Amino acid sequence: MPRKTISMPLINRFPETRPGDPASFVALDSFIEELGAQKPEYKNYCIQNITGKGETLKAVLAPCETWEQAVYPGTTTEQWEMKWDEKFIRKDIFQEHPGMELTGMDPYTRTVSYAPLTPQALHARNTIAAQLKYKPQDVETIPLIDGGWCFRLKNQDGTKPYIPSKHDPIMDITSQLPQVGGKGWWWKTVMNASTLIFIHPGILPTFPKTIPMTTDAWQHPSLKHILYGAKLPAKGRKYGEDAYINLKDTPGILVCGASNGGKTTLINAIIFGVLAAGGNLAIIDDKGSAPDYQGWRPWLENDMWGGDSPENAAACLKQFTAPGGMYETRMKQIGEAGKANWWEMDDQWRRENPLWLVVADEVAQYAAPVKKLSGDKDNPDVLESAYRQNLHNSAYSSLLRLAQVARKAGICFLYAAQSATSQNGLDPSVRNNLSAKICVGANADPGTTFTNKYPLVPANVKEEGVAVGTGVAEIAGQNDYVYKAYFETGEEGQDWGQLLAERLTMIRPPAGDETSGKMSESRILQLVPAAGDKPGGFLDDESIPGDERMGMGGFGADPAPTDPELRGAAKAAHMLAQTGAPVMGSALAEAMRQGAVMAQREATGQKQ
Repeated sequence: MPRKTISMPLINRFPETRPGDPASFVALDSFIEELGAQKPEYKNYCIQNITGKGETLKAVLAPCETWEQAVYPGTTTEQWEMKWDEKFIRKDIFQEHPGMELTGMDPYTRTVSYAPLTPQALHARNTIAAQLKYKPQDVETIPLIDGGWCFRLKNQDGTKPYIPSKHDPIMDITSQLPQVGGKGWWWKTVMNASTLIFIHPGILPTFPKTIPMTTDAWQHPSLKHILYGAKLPAKGRKYGEDAYINLKDTPGILVCGASNGGKTTLINAIIFGVLAAGGNLAIIDDKGSAPDYQGWRPWLENDMWGGDSPENAAACLKQFTAPGGMYETRMKQIGEAGKANWWEMDDQWRRENPLWLVVADEVAQYAAPVKKLSGDKDNPDVLESAYRQNLHNSAYSSLLRLAQVARKAGICFLYAAQSATSQNGLDPSVRNNLSAKICVGANADPGTTFTNKYPLVPANVKEEGVAVGTGVAEIAGQNDYVYKAYFETGEEGQDWGQLLAERLTMIRPPAGDETSGKMSESRILQLVPAAGDKPGGFLDDESIPGDERMGMGGFGADPAPTDPELRGAAKAAHMLAQTGAPVMGSALAEAMRQGAVMAQREATGQKQ
């Protein structure tokens, strides 16, 4: 059924609209595009006319397909009886109809059309034809009341008509050429019997100074729609669509960008969305920047804070992938239920086993490759480099394992670093499993981080001083886009993190306090035995008596003065035996015990 025209009163919203003045139509065109984005029944409407004046001033909106039959004012169509040759026809029209331009040739009906094109219309038509590689007479040109144009592309010699994509760079450039439009002008394509290209006057898309979090983020939270900001408005629109992540489709997230570029602000919005939707959280970070996430600790479960030391970071990661750990436990239950992944399990099981978001920030500080120094094995620098190499290798192997398999068990992960490079612990084997990539900063240039050709933050956004919090995103299943992250401060001076924590408290009161999630040092040794090799000693757990902390041998007995000092796995196993700490998986416990026994036997010269 053909769509009808719509009469829209202008007195209250656009009282200054004046036909023939493009500036008067910028806001009106933008409003119509915004209306079409929100209500499908208004999609692809254009201003056909302005009627009335004063209180009766109205805009008549017509569906874009109306221009399918429109022609340039004054167009004449006649049957052509003479030679059917383009040059000959042009010459004849020039001689017999001065001021007219050839606008159409139909070889099937042998009809020719010509019209009194203005210089502006002629320049616009010829420019579009040249850019799209069409013959000028195959680009029907119709002026619009807002000062813009409708170009109807005719089928050329029976071939398939040109169909520009939504992000066609040719049209992006052409619409802003002075021969066609100008700075800020925008275009859209409507496909009907032929291709219609509408070009309208407008202003360059931009952002407001700040974007407050939409109420949907906490009133209707969803793990499939984690909101973190707004996209740059589409051509002709004032407001951008939601910037979001669907954790079912994109369980792995990469956030990269220079310091003070807005990474923490963005990550905090994502954390809020996951916790508000019922998910659980683990934080892994460098000790120096870990306070950025301190406000989330009341919502952390035991052992889920990994921001106290590199050893703590490596252990917090390890507990997800260690033998008998969360991944193995969940996948066993999922397999027994005959399902393939966490999302297929029933609602009750998922409530009892919530989705996890593992946030690993400043990855380079604890997972970047470390070169082992050569030299005397007792040299402190050599010992330190060897220790750091083993510790970083442990953290990296956990990051990689999480990225490769954890999604099936409902364990999502967000890795953040200043740059997504191998030198920072994010080599291609890790990056390729991160299907949501967000590059933070107004000058963000993802380079090889992104898979596709990507947009950049526009110059006008920077020039207008509204680029703080912006960046570019490549999210699987979505077109790449420029975004601006949510940010606001509370009425009582609360910073962004405090404001989010207050909102989360209203919908999900925390069960802990500012110390929640702390991991004991004995637990760290259990998960990362290499921590026992730390030069100068590692253990400093107040729960362990001072005379039992370092240099202990055997399994529960104080060493004799002549007993050799235990190190690494032997020391870790001994401390576990002393403290009675729980062990994750019999295989891990047995390996640690065997390591301790072998170390003792080698040190004392005993044989098996």
